[in-house]
Amino acid sequence: MSVMPRPTYRLELELSYNTWTDVTADWHTPVPLIIERGIEPGERLAGVGRMTFALHSPDGRYTPGHPACRAGFEAGIGVRLRASDGVHTWTLFYGRAAEIRPRRHARVRGEAVEVMCEDDMAALRRARLEAFPLLLDVSPDSLVSRLIDRSFTPPGLFGYWRLDHPQAGALGQGTRLPDSSTGKRLDSGQSVFPWAGDTWPVGTSAADALSDVCASEGGFFFLQADGTPVFADRHARPRRVTPDAEVSASLVSAEGGQALRRTANRVEITVHPREVSGSVEVLWQAGHRVRIAPAETRTLVCRYVDPLQQAARVGAREVIPPAAGTDFTANTRPDGAGQDVTGYVTVQVEAGAASARLTLTSRWPEAVPVYVHNLRLRGRPVRTYHPATVIAEDPAGQPVRGLMSLRMDMPLQDDPSVAGDMASALLANRKEPRLWLTVEMEAAATASVLAREVGDRLAVSDPVLGLDGAGCFVEHIRHEVRRGGASHRLIWRTSPADLEAYWVLDTAGYAALGQGTRVGY
Repeated sequence: MSVMPRPTYRLELELSYNTWTDVTADWHTPVPLIIERGIEPGERLAGVGRMTFALHSPDGRYTPGHPACRAGFEAGIGVRLRASDGVHTWTLFYGRAAEIRPRRHARVRGEAVEVMCEDDMAALRRARLEAFPLLLDVSPDSLVSRLIDRSFTPPGLFGYWRLDHPQAGALGQGTRLPDSSTGKRLDSGQSVFPWAGDTWPVGTSAADALSDVCASEGGFFFLQADGTPVFADRHARPRRVTPDAEVSASLVSAEGGQALRRTANRVEITVHPREVSGSVEVLWQAGHRVRIAPAETRTLVCRYVDPLQQAARVGAREVIPPAAGTDFTANTRPDGAGQDVTGYVTVQVEAGAASARLTLTSRWPEAVPVYVHNLRLRGRPVRTYHPATVIAEDPAGQPVRGLMSLRMDMPLQDDPSVAGDMASALLANRKEPRLWLTVEMEAAATASVLAREVGDRLAVSDPVLGLDGAGCFVEHIRHEVRRGGASHRLIWRTSPADLEAYWVLDTAGYAALGQGTRVGY
């Protein structure tokens, strides 16, 4: 019987731009290295991935502020962990140092510095959208790409030339020009969103916007272990009809469970019809005068409201820059009784689909404040009328398990027929209890399992659980590396592949509609 080689590990820090330094020798292995990343089973958007570990710092080399601290070691630097079996090399985590905590341990000479890293899902949660434009008939991948570009730089873009990037080099001198898909893996999507952006006012996080895209398409977004952003549309998993890996009880500890909360015998899907006004209306009105001090520039963030229903937010198909004398006046006194200086005030507009950013500048030569009165924005509003909710039910299952409702909002869809298709598909998926598996393996004995990624399909066999090639998709991944790799527990939390068992034309095993498969969406 052949013995599989144990994986070896390489812990690296990006101490200077796009240059990795091996610090494996300083890895403080008595402290376990833990990685948590991926999608919570049943959800569509990944959470923030994290890796925690410790570095041995006997002379202060990893203690920020210490005279002996290594140059470049600080919060925000890139960190990655890779493993190799001598033939293949896998990245297990890529992210940035979010916290560095020097700790003195009684049994350790010097200090052990604990490092907590986060992947770029954290950047998506931190990033706030500015005035996002109104987009019509847009594909999911286009939206996802824009949201990524506004939030972080995928590691696959490092080394490419980027405008105004201080470390990207000169174009043509050892650098390359990327395109919009460089460093990303994005499915085009099966949907075309009639409207996008009008529900994302200034301040919306990029992660929340991505969640809307995933819900409205029925797709998934996550980061690969190497940091590559991935958007999988709603047909990506049904197309994966063969397993990427087979695991059995001889290699794995498996735990399976059914949960009533994961079932649904009533599904409610809501979409949001829109209508563009045929006339110009007031989108926003300042509720008070705006004071501009000498040599000051004032910036206002204005969320559009419905002029007919002031509590209701609207989008805008067209925004007209404020015209002096029509959309505002300016005066040297707060009560408007001073000198008219309207012609000395400039209002610049960065118009978005749900809000605008106004920049007010005074060119009045005297060293006195200027007061802007009755400032407003006009344009053609996009109104979201009463949301349309479509319901699909399984009356036969409700007396058995009680009423189990699943409600989902598709904010980028406006067609009730789309909601009906999604409701029918989800009802077929969720009306019967299914087995949700957690799979645990010792990667130190089987390094090849380190190749698996979120979205990979497994076939799990375990006679104790009555599993014979049960299909499931990897959703969440946890690594527990102890004593530098002497033990490496790998835990996959999964979702049932049967949730995605749709009819696939001309595909063996899926070609017979109604025999273990159903019409998909």
